[in-house]
Amino acid sequence: MHNIKKREVKRIETADDLKAALDGKAVIIGAKVGEDGQLFGSVTAVMIAEAIKEQFDIDIDRKKVDLRKPIKTAGDHIASIAIYRDIKADLTVSVKSETQIAAEAAAAAEAAAKAEAEAAAEAGEAVEAEAEAVVETAEAEVEAAAAAVEEAAE
Repeated sequence: MHNIKKREVKRIETADDLKAALDGKAVIIGAKVGEDGQLFGSVTAVMIAEAIKEQFDIDIDRKKVDLRKPIKTAGDHIASIAIYRDIKADLTVSVKSETQIAAEAAAAAEAAAKAEAEAAAEAGEAVEAEAEAVVETAEAEVEAAAAAVEEAAE
């Protein structure tokens, strides 16, 4: 009996950890969307489980995904994940058009490239400033050495 209780406590702890990892999060799903925001088809529990695996690296059984009602429009929808007994996590299913997702990814990649280029330029300026300082120090040392040589020659 004691071992059964320990296993139950462990299962509840694991379920609480999973709930903390999913509750309140948003999962993004790409779909074909018509001009009026209607999907060509619908978002299924399988698609949501696959998106959770892809985006959060968490395996969820499709049977544990409760959509409340079929998702047939673009936008944000709430899905409930039955984790263990009465432990559930609610997450936002953000359905976007595939072209919108591609555009957002391209914009994010462009912003990252721009930030990287700016960081490289700043690093280049810092190296240039450091090089100028080294040159100035070397010139000062050469002048001091030349003055010492002149003094020694006199």
